[in-house]
Amino acid sequence: MGLASQKAWEIIQRKRKYFHKTLSEDAWNTNLDVMYNVFDHFSFWIDYTLSDTLLSSFIITLHYDIPIKDIVSWLLAWNIELPTPEEFRRGVLLKLERIDVARAFADWLRLPPEEEERIRDVLSKTEDTLKETFTPEVQKTVEETRQKKAYYDVSNYDVSYYDPPVVYEFLRSTLHAWFQKRGTYEKVKIDLEEFIKKFDIRREIAEDLFNRLSMFDAIKDNALTWDYGWWDRSYWGLEEKGSEVKPMMEFKDYQGVTRKVEYRSLIEPHACGYWDLGYWDLFFWDYTEPEKEKIYEYYREYLDSFLSMLRDALVVNAKSRIMATATALVNYQTREERRYAYRSSRLETYALRYSMRAQLEAITHRIVTRLKPNIDAYSLRLYKTAVLNLLSLYSAQHKWGLEAYRAMTDEEIKDVWLGRWTNQGLDKGILEELYKQTINIIKRYAIIRKEDRDRFMRYRLGW
Repeated sequence: MGLASQKAWEIIQRKRKYFHKTLSEDAWNTNLDVMYNVFDHFSFWIDYTLSDTLLSSFIITLHYDIPIKDIVSWLLAWNIELPTPEEFRRGVLLKLERIDVARAFADWLRLPPEEEERIRDVLSKTEDTLKETFTPEVQKTVEETRQKKAYYDVSNYDVSYYDPPVVYEFLRSTLHAWFQKRGTYEKVKIDLEEFIKKFDIRREIAEDLFNRLSMFDAIKDNALTWDYGWWDRSYWGLEEKGSEVKPMMEFKDYQGVTRKVEYRSLIEPHACGYWDLGYWDLFFWDYTEPEKEKIYEYYREYLDSFLSMLRDALVVNAKSRIMATATALVNYQTREERRYAYRSSRLETYALRYSMRAQLEAITHRIVTRLKPNIDAYSLRLYKTAVLNLLSLYSAQHKWGLEAYRAMTDEEIKDVWLGRWTNQGLDKGILEELYKQTINIIKRYAIIRKEDRDRFMRYRLGW
């Protein structure tokens, strides 16, 4: 069998597996049963992971003057709509309409339109968000000391900060996505170091952000907090031995050192600082006993804080879509397409992406084995992964965390990509040759994938 025939057969086998596991009628029924069986477990993990994602992102609003409405992790709300008869005939089983957090908040509490609009305005300006979130005393302290985004010929020098497009996207999305999908802290640090060097980000700021996000990870597992803890999952905080009892929390800092710090309230990782840990210009205030102070503004009718309720609104919205998951997987297919694989246009879209990946892996294999004949299988796989990562940077249209890369020039993407994979032990010379040989192919693939998706959606939705 020739190489071309072998690759074609491999793609056919992959298509067959994908169809039977995801796109067929049988897969639909099986996945419906699975989602029903794991509903309670899945509901818990949505609450557990989304709470961390949302509450920790408030750091960005508080310290970098980026309103909640612009932070990507708060753009995760969707409503499910039924298709029109014409859309159903074209294979649309359901439609997902993106909504903002104000709409999700209003839907959950059944608020009138004027209140929804007020919440939307509150989330559009940092100062209004802080007024709604904190008590007047705390809010006043924050406003007097927090750094604001700088505007040329308007802002005062040294009491504001500038955020070029890449850094802005990095703050509102990319760093946060790295933490939520990190694998390990070491991997986050490798990527973060490249951004520090390439875009002249102050190391103190990067380390402070890293430490605060690391604290949020540690708190939800090992320092049970009201509104940020789960019975039978989160442990009570440590207690310092040999002195007056003080609740403690352990977390891993930017240097990889396990730190033990006093912890009483969420306001500490959100805004406060610890001696000899962090960047002093980003600290706000502290109370001797913050757990006894009134810090967050409460809605009396709901007996909950504004920030906590915003979080709950998105958690409820996400849980409401659990049982739609199986249908979303087989969406954009008619009944005939779900029954017969050769009729499914979605299967052809999958095959297009897989064939692109296979072609890039083949090119990488040929180049690397020529430059380094005795390379081991693990290192060869890393080079292939690096090239596929480059394809993702250019072609992934909706992947959370790539916003900073979309704001970069080609040269900036190249430098960051080279730095990231060189730091993981790959040879820079080989990486540069791979970039040279594949970048034009990757850019062309990105255009083809976008055109294919747009053509597909135009037909299904009648655009």
